[in-house]
Amino acid sequence: MTYRLSVTPTRLPAKARIYLPQLAVGQDTELATPWYSDQILPFDITLAASNEYGALAGARLLGVEILTEGTGVSIDDTVTETQATFVARGIEPLQAVQTNFTAAALAAAQVALSA
Repeated sequence: MTYRLSVTPTRLPAKARIYLPQLAVGQDTELATPWYSDQILPFDITLAASNEYGALAGARLLGVEILTEGTGVSIDDTVTETQATFVARGIEPLQAVQTNFTAAALAAAQVALSA
């Protein structure tokens, strides 16, 4: 089963709207680039899953806010990774997505694999 994220919490968007007080009358917002990942406004994450037979499923995390971020370095694998702790205001559970996938297609695929 493969999983795919449509949004990764560790990648920052180029611009995000952050509301900052202004001294000028009538101007209450300014377009700014966030300095830290926890300054990003809430966003949604969509999880998509599929298997080798064509069955699909999806889930959503709604209103995700990043709380903390940490970075780790491994000298064994020469990998640098970033982890984020987050909370979601809502969750839509993993559900099957209607496709052309049928039991007959599964049986045909199994026969083809065993041949």
